[in-house]
Amino acid sequence: MKASSNGRSRLRFGQFELDRSEEKLLRRGLPIRLENQPLEILATLLEQPGELVSREELYGRLWPDGTHVDFDEGLNTAIKRLRFALGDSADNPVFIETVPRRGYRFIAPVQKAEAANGLLETVSPVNGDPPHALVEPRPELPVVAPPVARAKWRNARLIAVGIVLLGACWILYRAVFSSTLRVTQITRLTTSGRLDPWGRISSDGSRLFFLEREGDHWNTRQISVAGGESMPFGPTGQNLKIFAVSPDQSEILFAPFTLRTDQLPLWSMPLVGGAPRRVGDLVVNDAVFSRDGTRIAFANPSGVFLANRDGSGVRQLAALPDCGGIGWSPDGTLLRFNSNGSHLWQVSSTGSNLHPFLPSWTAWDGRWTSDGSYYLFTSSKDGHGELWAVRESQSIPWLQPSPTQLTFPPMNLGGALPSRDGHTIYVSGGLNEQLDVVRFDPASHQFKPALPGISAMEVDYSPDHQWVLYNDWKELWRTRPDGSDRLQLAGPPSYVGIHFARWSPDSKQIVFDNIVAGDQAGSYLTSVDGGTPKRLLPRDLPGSGPAWSPDGKTISFTVAREGGEVSRVEPGVYLFDVTQGRSTRIPGSEGLAGSSWSPDGRFLAAVSEDTSTMKLLDLRTHGWSEVAHGKVITFPVWSADSVLYFEDLLAPGEAVYRFQPGSSGPQRAYSFEDILQSGGHRCAFVGFAPDGSLLVQVSRGGGDVYALTTNLP
Repeated sequence: MKASSNGRSRLRFGQFELDRSEEKLLRRGLPIRLENQPLEILATLLEQPGELVSREELYGRLWPDGTHVDFDEGLNTAIKRLRFALGDSADNPVFIETVPRRGYRFIAPVQKAEAANGLLETVSPVNGDPPHALVEPRPELPVVAPPVARAKWRNARLIAVGIVLLGACWILYRAVFSSTLRVTQITRLTTSGRLDPWGRISSDGSRLFFLEREGDHWNTRQISVAGGESMPFGPTGQNLKIFAVSPDQSEILFAPFTLRTDQLPLWSMPLVGGAPRRVGDLVVNDAVFSRDGTRIAFANPSGVFLANRDGSGVRQLAALPDCGGIGWSPDGTLLRFNSNGSHLWQVSSTGSNLHPFLPSWTAWDGRWTSDGSYYLFTSSKDGHGELWAVRESQSIPWLQPSPTQLTFPPMNLGGALPSRDGHTIYVSGGLNEQLDVVRFDPASHQFKPALPGISAMEVDYSPDHQWVLYNDWKELWRTRPDGSDRLQLAGPPSYVGIHFARWSPDSKQIVFDNIVAGDQAGSYLTSVDGGTPKRLLPRDLPGSGPAWSPDGKTISFTVAREGGEVSRVEPGVYLFDVTQGRSTRIPGSEGLAGSSWSPDGRFLAAVSEDTSTMKLLDLRTHGWSEVAHGKVITFPVWSADSVLYFEDLLAPGEAVYRFQPGSSGPQRAYSFEDILQSGGHRCAFVGFAPDGSLLVQVSRGGGDVYALTTNLP
């Protein structure tokens, strides 16, 4: 990016500043990573705020004469990265408006900010608190001079009382509301972008331990707390989830695993020498040592428990579903944990006084600072993970301060681990993870966005190839294959968890799942022309994963088992008659999910709920047969000629297999080494494009270890 003639000026818009001489973009004073081309586009747009900047002008700025590239795709990609860095949306823009087929326009107010020596005056520090220079000074207490001598004593007493009250108020203010924790610097410690936050960060004081996803396995890594090159940890360096390090840094609690799942067997192992040993018969979602190292607190789907260090003497403290993210206060009196994924609870170490903590918040993954003065946790706004801190006021427990936000979008950070000295917080995350669908040609090993310029997590072409259905799990849209004639079919506030959207055989209707809690959950039908979606199944029938039969008269769906409870409806795969509105259960289908019909109408495929087995139902003989057994088998996909395809996510290269009904067994058809080696973390095969190329959901970016430097009061 070339600096302007006024080389020391900055352009400010919203919470952002573009430093044209240093060629960098800042948000609230912190630099944002942005490549040269998106930065050049931003500079060009800011030079002409409110005016149309044509695509041709941007081509000329980005690529000099003689450069041979795919201009349209390159520009679309650069614009997408710029919007991502700004947290902007093409559909509801705040900064950059798209003028279809012509160019772009910067629509937000732009200010030129200059000061002495070319430096900007500080407007707001990292945590959003006003600078001290802007804080109005406290008015001084007036000195009253009584007109008569006998009033001196009375006024002196009033002054003394006032001073005492003022001092008490100051002590109260300092104890509860002042000296909040702030982040002064953010440092990236790893650069792979593969960190999996499911592993949670742990430390022995000199090293950090974490998990990185690499295709069909996870690497257990270690790195110095100061950063540098990461190294494998453990006997194999793979698939080892570390929960906690003992207070004396001699031992770890860990679990070997093959899948990201709950209820893992708990083991312990010396950090230096010695063999691993099983900790009783404990199975856990999370575990942590007590401050003196003699006990273990652990969480699993049944609640929160205490045990001795060897796993004996287990007793339950709280009976709540799906518990994890457990933290133990440094004074040993309290435990906090999350239940059902996003709600914090608190209980004493004796098992008394169980109650929600911050009940109005969606929050999880909390830990105390080493001195117990702050509790750090993760919360979410608009899909962004943000780190928050709440000051512990043990001296005045009935005055609970409001939480303070420590990190801000576009950074997506959480899973805080405070250092022992309290001046650093280690977190995982980064810029939001990118999850997109690409078209992959196995013959040429080329892959391109399925819908250029559109971020989609599920894509499905209509049977007549005239339309494309896509969603980001929040909004459902249909569009022409070239991106024109877009129409939103469903979205917030009624539909906020959209999955498994599928076309009817005549390309006129769409069925989809709304995966949310409460009355709005269920399967819905909507028209290609829009309108209010209609509930497909009765509210008392908890079905999911709908799929059309080839004639459009029947929809299959799944009723899952309810976690060991007595089901209201017998689990299994059901057939729903669209005309008559009646459902019937397929015999022998208990424990199956994700059903899909072959285009010739002969077969129905489904995968087991534990994702280990693919089964096939012959609709003529009504008999089930096992097609394949694997580690993590995805939902079935049929080709136009009724050949069954499925993926094993933990097979080398995340392989895709094909199975011709009536043949001896499945054969390996494709694998995604090319995508995984070019920056993808995970791949999920989701279908076929009309030209036969594969539709693949690819996850990239968003996972690293960061160190937050703080001004711990």
